Amino acid sequence: MTLPKHILLNLLICTFFISSGFSQDKILVFTETIGWDHYTRDAAETAFSDILTQKGLTMDVTSTSTDFFTDQKLAEYQIVIFASTTGDVLDNTEQDAFIQFIQNGGGFLGIHAASDTEYNWEWYGSLVGAYFTTHALDGERLGTINVEDHTNPATGFLGDTWNISEEWYTFNVSPRANVNVLLSVDESSYVNYSGELGLSNIPLEMGDHPIAWCHDYDGGKSFYTVLGHNPNQYSNTAVIKHLSGAIDWLMGIETTLTNPVFVTMEQSNLIAYPNPLNEILNIEIANHNHKQYKLIVTNLEGKTLIDQLHQTNQAQIDLTGLAKGIYFVKIVLDSEIEIIKIIKH
Repeated sequence: MTLPKHILLNLLICTFFISSGFSQDKILVFTETIGWDHYTRDAAETAFSDILTQKGLTMDVTSTSTDFFTDQKLAEYQIVIFASTTGDVLDNTEQDAFIQFIQNGGGFLGIHAASDTEYNWEWYGSLVGAYFTTHALDGERLGTINVEDHTNPATGFLGDTWNISEEWYTFNVSPRANVNVLLSVDESSYVNYSGELGLSNIPLEMGDHPIAWCHDYDGGKSFYTVLGHNPNQYSNTAVIKHLSGAIDWLMGIETTLTNPVFVTMEQSNLIAYPNPLNEILNIEIANHNHKQYKLIVTNLEGKTLIDQLHQTNQAQIDLTGLAKGIYFVKIVLDSEIEIIKIIKH
């Protein structure tokens, strides 16, 4: 039996928000270190508390895997953040539980030293995308980041380049073949001379040097960024936006108030493009033949906040009265329904 398109859309939304079995408003921040400690956990906890509160989400924070990396406990979370973890932090049973979490559709956010973790666990290495091998002997250096993808919410707010001080990690491989690279570092901006060696006499240069990326992996989603070495970075506005956008991407929210939305409907082409200055969502429907359509805005709980009836091919939704958070814009044209996910920062 072939279901009508609007029924299929509703089923897809239910699958993402209900059938996955994850809590829809809870994230785990994991900070355990067995080896080097960057002492960023307090700054990371404060930053993520602010980020998640703005999104209407809550979090648990733990510096130990005990009692958290079980099938039952991990099912409470939608995303697990490895915030500069180091060393072998999970035993075999905990590893199995984390694999199951990802295979069930969970999200992983690896920050900085998350790539300096679990070197002997091949599955984890593929989840992250690459392992840390070295960095400059003097630690942080000012470098220039090249922004390769402006469509991801973690990078869409940036220009073509971004200058920032960081402990630039060199990795065992470039992950580019297996991931979507978002940011790469211009090695000439921080490597003092060709062939310069870092820790353990390993060359700093990779040639192709990604430092933030994302990909779908084993049923779930993975996002890694090298940013986050210094506690002070967690008060850097651009870094905060980067991490906030990473969470949006992991939650499946790839549209923000600063990015355009393009939706194709069977009866007409619909384009929704937000205005980031006055938070007006503009709707334009081509060749709709003056048919009536409804624009409905709901929150995560499904409560209708805005319900408008329109007939002209252009319409506007004023979002200024809505608090920061996640919303759905439903476009109803005859029997067809399209849904746009947006986040208000």
